[in-house]
This record gives sequence, C-alpha cells and structure tokens, in this order.
Amino acid sequence: MKDLTLGALIFFPTLIWVIFLGFFIWLLVRIAYRDVIFNGYFWHPNLIDLGVLFLCIYLSHMLMISLEV
Repeated sequence: MKDLTLGALIFFPTLIWVIFLGFFIWLLVRIAYRDVIFNGYFWHPNLIDLGVLFLCIYLSHMLMISLEV
C-alpha cells in the first residue's frame, strides 16, 4: 500500500485512509438499519452500531488491499 504525502507537512498513512473510507461506508449502511436497532427491541443499540462500524472498517481495509491502493 502506498502512503500519500501532500506537500512537506501533511502525511496520510494508509491506516487513516482505511478509517475514513470505513466511516463513510458505515454512514451509508447505518441509514438502512438505524430504525430497526433503535426501536427498543435491542438491549444496547450503540454496541451494535460500534460493531457495524468495525466491520465497515474491516471491509474498507479488504477493499483497499484488493485494489492495491
């Protein structure tokens, strides 16, 4: 994986790009399940939200590896 350097001061390692991409995937996926988990049936919906966020970060990591970014 390649790192991105903008100018001489800003350095973005690949891990930051994986987290950014995973966060935006999570925002899109969260629209679909938000009403379902926050209806009161689940004991702690924030834990489900956090688990889905980690899965989205993992998915974005696998996506970046497959694209060899």
